[in-house]
Amino acid sequence: MPAMLDENVPRAVASLVSAHGADLLPFPRTWKGLRNGVLLLHLRERGIHVFVTCDKNIAFQQHFGPLALIVLPTPKLDLLAPLAPAIAKAITLAIPGTATLIAPS
Repeated sequence: MPAMLDENVPRAVASLVSAHGADLLPFPRTWKGLRNGVLLLHLRERGIHVFVTCDKNIAFQQHFGPLALIVLPTPKLDLLAPLAPAIAKAITLAIPGTATLIAPS
């Protein structure tokens, strides 16, 4: 299931998680600063089914419809690196319309 990082997540997380078998793309630089509604349209147009973010409020601010959300505990790469297997598993098991919180280790 294709997934994309939010702009608030370090781009290096994409390769760390992809090494564990998940299809995770970095946030496109040309999309920086898009409002959530426009961002959702772009994600759907690109066939993205899972959105990975550090924004803990996003699930309550927007209706994500067919997208699944994975919410990370921090944007700090050194703290996210050990969570790469859990993030990959969450992407693989993601259910459209749900939010999954990844607990810090």
